[in-house]
This record gives sequence, C-alpha cells and structure tokens, in this order.
Amino acid sequence: MKIALSTFEFGLQNLMKYLDSEKSEGLLLERLSKNQGEVLDVSIQELVLAVRKSHVSRKQYLYSVSIVSLYGLLERYVDAVIAAHVNQLARIVNSYTHFPNAIVDRHILRSMELLKAIMEDKFRGKSIKPNQIVANLHSCLSGAGNFQINGEAFVIHRGNLTLTKIGEFLNDIGIDAYLRRVFFTPWITEWFKKSDPNFDATIVRDQAISGMFSPIDDLVERRNQVSHGNIDISDIPSVDMLKSMCEFVGRFVNGLHELLLQETARAYVGSSKAFSLAKPLTVFNNRIVCFDVSSGTFALGDLIIAASSDKLQPFRFGRLSAIQINKSTFSTVTISVATKIAFEVPFRAKQTYDYWIVKGDQYF
Repeated sequence: MKIALSTFEFGLQNLMKYLDSEKSEGLLLERLSKNQGEVLDVSIQELVLAVRKSHVSRKQYLYSVSIVSLYGLLERYVDAVIAAHVNQLARIVNSYTHFPNAIVDRHILRSMELLKAIMEDKFRGKSIKPNQIVANLHSCLSGAGNFQINGEAFVIHRGNLTLTKIGEFLNDIGIDAYLRRVFFTPWITEWFKKSDPNFDATIVRDQAISGMFSPIDDLVERRNQVSHGNIDISDIPSVDMLKSMCEFVGRFVNGLHELLLQETARAYVGSSKAFSLAKPLTVFNNRIVCFDVSSGTFALGDLIIAASSDKLQPFRFGRLSAIQINKSTFSTVTISVATKIAFEVPFRAKQTYDYWIVKGDQYF
C-alpha cells in the first residue's frame, strides 16, 4: 500500500512541476513580447512570435497531457492499493475464514473473472499467471495455513474508474459507504475549509456527499473527451485550475488511503499479531499513555493502535516515539514481571480507548 501511495505522489509532484513550468514559460513569453523591440534581436523576436502563434494548440496539448496523466495516476493507484490491501490482509489474519465475509464470498467468482481477463489483452503482461491464480485459490479453499489470495481479482474493470466503480471495488472487499468516511478525513474537510473557513462537514447530508466529490467524475468525463478527440477549446481550464484539480485528486487519494489504513488496523486488532494493552492507567497531555503490563517486548517504532467510539474513523495509530519506566528511557525493553510503562504516541490519546501493540508491521 505504501508503494502505491508513494508512486502516485511521485507522479503527481512531477505533473505539478510540469504545470508550474508551463505557467512560467507563458509568463516569460508575455514579458518578452511586451519588450521584444527594445531588448531582443530580430531572430529571437521571430522565435517568440512563432511560439505565441502556437498558443492555442499548446494549450490544448497541455490540457490533454494533464488530464490523461492525472486520470492515469488515479486509476493506477486505486488498482494497486486495493490489490495490495487484500494481499496484506492475507498476511495479517490467521486463516482464510477470518477474512471479511465479502472477500470470501466473492473470491472464487472474481478469481474466475481474473483467469478469463488474463487471457485477453487487458491483463497481458501482468506478473500473475493462470497457474498461480489456481494455486492461490487452492491454498485458500484447502485450509492451508500459509494461504495466498488473488488480490488482483478485486480490481478488474472494463470501463472508467468513476466514484461508483471505486465503491463497487470497496464493497467487494467489505467496505461500505466509503465516500462518507473519506469525506470526514482531514484531507477533504481541510480542502473545503480553504475556500470557506466556516465550513462544517457535520451538517452535510449523506445525499449531498457524493456531489462534494464531483471533481473525480469530472476528471473521468474530461479524460473520455480527450481520448476521443472531443475537446472544446473554450472549456479548457487555466493552468491554475488544472493544478487545483491535481490537488483535489491528491487529497481524495490520501483520504482513501486513510480509510484503507483504518481497515488494516481493524484486521490487526482482530488477529494474533496484535498484543493487547487494554485501557491505560492514565494519559498525560494526550500523548503519554501509561499501562501496567506483566510481559512483552517493546521498542521504538512499534506500531500502536487505539480503538475509539468514532464510527467513521474508529482507530488511531502511529509509531512509539518514546518508552519510559521509572523515569528511565529505553529504545527497547523486555518485561517479565508486572511493570508500569509509559509510551509516547503521535495521535491524541484518551484513557477511554483500548490499545494494542503490533511488532514488525510494514504497512503503516
């Protein structure tokens, strides 16, 4: 999952740099045009004039490249992150039967669809092979302890990656009402507060939430128009508007990523890989959490998860940044008798939360 997000963000940063460069080039040409008779020789004046004459076609190609690239980044991210999420769940849960029911119920059908699709051009060149798909299915259905799931089977699509299609993918892996949950992440609420400091997400009705994400489906529609050569020159947005589209898509992706991390945390606390700390003895300054534990090994960088009563974002998580026992600090410590221990956490902690420690996590 981390690779999917970092790949998306790297591509988005490059696209934003490209847009910035094009904007700067436009400003440079404008200034040169105003003063070309004073500071430029004839040959350079001719070059400036030639570039300015191509402004309309340059604007069209800039728009086309930006829209196709941005949509491609979004589609590749969604495909990669959902497959990665399903595959990593297989490494967290104790058995195939402990998967969310939605995944178990659909795994065979989706795997058959993947087998069919892999024979077609759509999936040609994918790393997974038909014999591996069958072997993975067998490992799941036979009750093998070291099973593997076909995560790629849950992201097969023939059409465009609309909000509805993303919702269908997530429903297939047991995640419902995703737009509402993404909407309440800071990534999205802060976007709307930029234009309206008094924006209150809690008063937005469920029926209106999908409309708040209209830039995603607008991107899909624009991508279709570009791919079919149906571009209205009068409707081409400015570079600043294209950058704004990039930012919104970036926030949407990060909000979706936050949702999938929430589901990963849910899987952890329901598995044997999480060590339960229960509720703390006390919490200082919303960052220092104190427990009474009788055994365990703890180290800086261990993942700590807290479960709250928030239905939309039920888990808080992060890495241990400090460990202290009797005012002494440790980078790692092993406990074999009842000991009072304090952990510093990166989120706002509360005494009412339940806490778990996960060692060796590679997903957060």
